[in-house]
Amino acid sequence: MPRAADNPPAIVLGGGIAGLAAARLLTRHYARVVVLERDTRPDAAEPESAFGAWQRRGVPQFRHSHAFLARLRLVLLAHLPEVLDRLRALGVRELGLAQLAPPGVTLAPEDGDDEVVLLACRRATFEWALRECVRGRPGVELREGVSVAGLSVAARDGRRPSVTGVRLTDGSVMRAALVVDATGRRSRAPAWLGAIGAPLPRELCADTGTFYYTRFYRRRHGRAPRGTTGLVAGDLGWVKVAIFPGDNASFSISVGAPVDDGSLRGLSEPARFEAFVRAFPAVAPWRARGVSVPIDGPPTPVLVMGNLRNRLRRFVDREGPLAAGFFAIGDAAYHSNPVYGRGATSAIVQAALLDEALGRHPGDVRAAGTAGRSARSHP
Repeated sequence: MPRAADNPPAIVLGGGIAGLAAARLLTRHYARVVVLERDTRPDAAEPESAFGAWQRRGVPQFRHSHAFLARLRLVLLAHLPEVLDRLRALGVRELGLAQLAPPGVTLAPEDGDDEVVLLACRRATFEWALRECVRGRPGVELREGVSVAGLSVAARDGRRPSVTGVRLTDGSVMRAALVVDATGRRSRAPAWLGAIGAPLPRELCADTGTFYYTRFYRRRHGRAPRGTTGLVAGDLGWVKVAIFPGDNASFSISVGAPVDDGSLRGLSEPARFEAFVRAFPAVAPWRARGVSVPIDGPPTPVLVMGNLRNRLRRFVDREGPLAAGFFAIGDAAYHSNPVYGRGATSAIVQAALLDEALGRHPGDVRAAGTAGRSARSHP
């Protein structure tokens, strides 16, 4: 049985949201789970330290605005309740429809409204809480500063390959009961699969045509500006701006601009960014004198993220998995324009779908790989 302690571990590539969630859920099926993460994160006693100290080279969106959608919260309730409890204890707020409605709008209650609840949280806080829950789980090992060069396979018998481990950049090979690729939007899965003779995943890809600026702040008195309620967002067609509520009186302001608009290239300079966002009437109260102060983490006060694409990769076709025992989740499989705020939610949902597939097909990674083909894995 897969849970026998002398069997190879389940290996998860990537220690972000997708990888950590998968690792926690894989403990239901495997006695040992090893997470291999390229970045090295110093120990942080609390999320605020993580926000300032963690340098996530493999996660360019780490210090940008995040949306933690209602479906993510529902999956946490069902599959990872201890993570939601930890987030609540850390000051993460749960925002229902009444709190999200624009000023002057009264909502007529409907069945299911109590399930439409967002989490107001920074990425660093969410990842720190998830990491702490995983680190305290028996049978889970987190290895950081480890880079993967490719996949290893069993002897071919004329069929598609079966993945039996990973090859590290130091030349060593780690055996695995299965391999989960949660390395994000920069995943090298197509190259890895091609190198072992597997079919390449079918891919749909389109440039978003947008780049983003983000800066974080903290409300001085812990309250939203007087007279402001609901979500703050605006789309002028050529530029987008939004305020994202965070934990512990934090919030972020993000600006999305078209890549071919040179006039907005200078917004990475803090003074220009401030002047630009304060020109929006809905944003100005949040940056009025005495209301908030910047939280300027490294590497710069205003962060820029570009070269963004919408991408969907299919790792299962009519014949089944492209390689048995290999699963791609999170941004490694699917990512879209950050303006939609789907990334973290998709990662958690896909980790839960993997958990369910393994539960339906214990010990049969090929069948488990096929089981998720028709599942709705993104919001």
